[in-house]
Amino acid sequence: MKATELRIGNFVQSIISNFELTVVGFIGDRIFYGNPKTPDVRPDYEIEPIPLTEDWLIKLGFTKPEVPTGYQEENDLYQTFIGRVTFGARLFPDNTYIFEIELNVGCGYTDVIHSPDYVHELQNLVYALTGEELTIKEPAV
Repeated sequence: MKATELRIGNFVQSIISNFELTVVGFIGDRIFYGNPKTPDVRPDYEIEPIPLTEDWLIKLGFTKPEVPTGYQEENDLYQTFIGRVTFGARLFPDNTYIFEIELNVGCGYTDVIHSPDYVHELQNLVYALTGEELTIKEPAV
């Protein structure tokens, strides 16, 4: 994985110990992670992307809608709303999914896009379209 693919705040994992890291900075190919005041550092070849899974969608605040749609009967729909953009992921029984974006400008138009494969790609997409960071949400109690 190249440091140039990442932004500050992206979630990645260490290939050495397989634990999650939050990117806090870069110098060349070195990725700083952890506490911004006392960060640890790893070269980019020791970092790998985190596959985007149903568990990660939930951690990032995607939820199932209260009112099911007809299309949803065959698969699970997870959505999150950021500003005027709805991000949706439809998960199929074979663990594949498609990713949808709906711009809420009154036309109700939804488009299927290339599905991000990794958590950092989804974070970067959301930021590029909304200017908002996609972060881990605390579970509702």
